[in-house]
Amino acid sequence: MWKTLLFFLLFTPVFLTAQIVNIESLRIKSDSSGFSGQEIFGFRITRNTTRLYELNNNLALQYRRSRHTLLFLSNINLTYTEATDFERNGFFHGRYNYTRNSWLTYEYFNQYQIDIPLRIEERILTGLGPRFTLYKKEKKKQIVLGTLAMYEYDKELDTSVVHRDFRMSSYLSVAFTGKRYGFTTLLYYQPRLDRWVDYRMSGQLQLRIDVWKGFAITTTASLNYDAYPVVDPAIPKLTYKVSNGLSYSF
Repeated sequence: MWKTLLFFLLFTPVFLTAQIVNIESLRIKSDSSGFSGQEIFGFRITRNTTRLYELNNNLALQYRRSRHTLLFLSNINLTYTEATDFERNGFFHGRYNYTRNSWLTYEYFNQYQIDIPLRIEERILTGLGPRFTLYKKEKKKQIVLGTLAMYEYDKELDTSVVHRDFRMSSYLSVAFTGKRYGFTTLLYYQPRLDRWVDYRMSGQLQLRIDVWKGFAITTTASLNYDAYPVVDPAIPKLTYKVSNGLSYSF
């Protein structure tokens, strides 16, 4: 059964890029002091009317000491076909958390992102704000609300149009953890503070099944909406992504 399930999850992925980076789903679920991390690597070759190569890598590193937590995340996705050159998207993200008490944490972050399929040459974010733990039962159930403000520098690829905006970045996360599984649902809302009709929304569901000593099968589905994407009629407002893979936590 496990071999059949593993084969299905690893070799039936569907990909489509997204603009909002869901940091909450990538956090390392560990309260232990010191270093911890997670690595997810995937590779796929598809042959139909053309040959498609896909390579993706996710790395999460965390250092926790007392009330202080440092988190580093990286994501790189490369796609190559015989008809086109490399398409790439990814990000680097650094975040500092200071835990004030059991229900309040202060956050500060910086992020660098590119997304060639969505015609984003570069996007640079910096922000801060509070994170509230609304409900927590040991390590099994947790509801978290984040209300951050951020500054965004956004440069379009083809037009060289540059956007400099202040946005709110709010998220609501609900997580359940069992003996051999974990389930997380996440909602993001990012409106411009001076123009609320210019907003981004994202929803994500993630299922993790532990298989053996730090190894787990993960399935993630996300849906993203950008009211004002880059100036290109070929870029949709609504995008989605479904991915399956094998992760290792340490």
